[in-house]
Amino acid sequence: MRCFYYPAKLKLWYHQLFKLSIIIFLVFFCSSLISALPIRYVPNAGTIINEIRQTTIAPLPVPHTADIELPPLVPPSPLGSRVASTSITLREVRIEGDTLLLSSSSTDSVGSHKELQALITPWLGRALTFSDLQTMVLAITRFYRQQGWIAAQAILPPQRVRHGSVVVRVIAGRLDKPEVSNQSRLNTPFVTAVIESNSCSKQVGLFGEKDCAASPAELSRIERTALILNEMPGVAASLALKPGTQSGTTRIYADITPGQIAMGYLGADNQGNDYSGHNRLFVGGAMNNMMGWSDQLRADLILSSSTDVFSGQLDYNFPINSYGTRAALDYSHLNYTLNGPFEALDAHGYSDTWGISLRHPWVRNSAARIDVNAGYYNTRMRDSLIIIPEQKRNLNAGEFGVGGSFSPLSRGLSHFNFMGTAGHLSLDDEYSQSMNNITGISGDFARFNYRIGHDQGLGPYFFFFNQLSSQMASKNLDSSQKLLLGGPLAVRAYGIGEGSVDKGSLFTTELRARGQPTLPSWAGAGSLVTLAAFFDQGWGSYYRQPFANMSGNNINLSGFGAYITFTRPADYSLNLTWAHRTGQAVAPNPDNDQIWLSAYKTF
Repeated sequence: MRCFYYPAKLKLWYHQLFKLSIIIFLVFFCSSLISALPIRYVPNAGTIINEIRQTTIAPLPVPHTADIELPPLVPPSPLGSRVASTSITLREVRIEGDTLLLSSSSTDSVGSHKELQALITPWLGRALTFSDLQTMVLAITRFYRQQGWIAAQAILPPQRVRHGSVVVRVIAGRLDKPEVSNQSRLNTPFVTAVIESNSCSKQVGLFGEKDCAASPAELSRIERTALILNEMPGVAASLALKPGTQSGTTRIYADITPGQIAMGYLGADNQGNDYSGHNRLFVGGAMNNMMGWSDQLRADLILSSSTDVFSGQLDYNFPINSYGTRAALDYSHLNYTLNGPFEALDAHGYSDTWGISLRHPWVRNSAARIDVNAGYYNTRMRDSLIIIPEQKRNLNAGEFGVGGSFSPLSRGLSHFNFMGTAGHLSLDDEYSQSMNNITGISGDFARFNYRIGHDQGLGPYFFFFNQLSSQMASKNLDSSQKLLLGGPLAVRAYGIGEGSVDKGSLFTTELRARGQPTLPSWAGAGSLVTLAAFFDQGWGSYYRQPFANMSGNNINLSGFGAYITFTRPADYSLNLTWAHRTGQAVAPNPDNDQIWLSAYKTF
C-alpha cells in the first residue's frame, strides 16, 4: 500500500490555507467588501432572535382612571330660625387646624395660600348670616378637596365672634387603618401592606414602616394605590373612602374580587421571511395569582409554518415589595434551520437565553403611567454551516431604562421609551475569532435606544400619529443587537431583516380614522375598526465602524401604504397592511410591494 506523508508544518499550512479559503468565500457571500451590491450576510441565531423580538408587538401602557368612590361634599345642616337670622359683618377669617399639615404636603404651599386668600376675600366686609358663613366654609372645603385632599373638611367650631373675626377649623382627614374585603386568592395582609405603602405619605425613621395616622388622605396617592392593585394579575380592585374609627379620620375600604385566573391566545401572521418561513403560528397563555401574591407564569411559543424555526419563552414575574415593584425570571430557547437562498449551506443552530428584570411603577395616575426598568440577560448562541465548525457566541448584557405614556393634550396620548444597554460578547471558537478580525464585534459594547411618539385626536373620528425611534452604538454589533429598519413594525414596504443596522433611525406618520360601525353579529358588540394611511422612513449604517475599502454602508429606506384593523378588546385582532417601496433596494430581488397579515384570538 502506498502511503502519503506530510510533515507537520506542511499539514498546518494546508489547514490554514483551507480555513482562509472558507473565510474568503463567506466574506464575499456575507458582505459588500468587494462589491457595491447590498450587504447579504448568513443569518444566524442572533439574527432570528432579533427578528422575533422586533416583530413582537408590545402593548402600549395607557393611563387609566382609577375606580375610587370619594366622600361626598355634604352641605351643612339647616339651623334654627333665630340663629340663622343673626348676622355679623365679617372682617377677618382665621384658618386653624391641620393647615400646616396640608401646606407641608403641598407642592406649592405659597400658591395655595394665595388662592385660599383670594377665595375668602369676596366675603370680607359683608353682613353675613350663619347660613352665609356655612356656605363660605363649604367653599373652603371644596378648595382643599380640589387641591387633592379628598377627605379634608372645614367647619365652624363653637366660638364667640368678636370684632368680625371668625375662626374656621380645617380637619385634614387623616388615614385610619384600611379595611379589606377580599374574595380573591390574593393574600389579604399583602393587600393591606400595598394600601398603606402607597397611600400614606409619612414614614417613621429611615427604614421604618408607614405611619398612616400622620398622613392626610391624598387623591394622587389613593389613585396610585388603586391603579397598582388593578395591575396585579388575577384580581380586580375598587376603593372607597369611609369614616374612620376615630373622629376626624377616614379609612380606605378595598373591595378585591377575583379576576381572570387563566388566559391564552392563538395567532398567525406572515411576518417571517424567505429563510425562516414567511408564515408563523403563535400560541401562549398565562396563569395568574397562583401563589396568592399576584404572581404570574407565562408561556409563549412561535413556530414557522415550515417547522424550521421554533421559539419558546417562559416568564415568571412576581412582586418584591408592597410599592408595586416586580421582578421577572425568564428563559427562552430558539431552534432554527435556514431555507430559501441559504438552504444549500445547511445552516442551522440554536440559542438559550436566561434573564432577570425589575420593573418599578414610577408614576401612576389618570394622566400618566411611567415605569423604570432594569435587567440582565445571558444568551448562548450556536450556529453551524456546511464544512465549518460550530460557531459559539456568548453574550452578557445589562440594561436600564424608563418609559411610559402621558396625556399632555386633550384627546392626545404621548409615549416614550429610553433604554441603555451595555454588555460583552465572547467568541469561543476559532472561526468566529478569525472573522472578528474583519467584523470587530467581540468584546465590550454599548447601545442606546429611544422611541418617542404622539397620537392626537382630530375631531370625533380622526387621529394623527407620529413616532421617531433610533439606535446609537459604541462599535460594530452582534446580529442580535442590531436595529431592523425593514419589517411590519419598521419601514413596512421592506421585508423583515432588510436593513439590519448598528445605528439608525425610524420615522413614521399616520392619519387614522377610527370608529365602531355596525358589524355582523359574529364580530361581537363593541368592535373597533381603524383605517389608516402612512409613510415610513428609515436610515442608518450597517456597521458603526465600516470595514476598510467598504462601499454601500449607509442606507435609506422609505415607503407608503395603508392598513385596516378590526379589534375587539380582550377578544380578537385582525390586521391587513399594504405598503409600497419608494426608497432604495436592499435585497437582491426586491419586491416593490409588501402585504402583511396578522390575526389573534384571546380567550
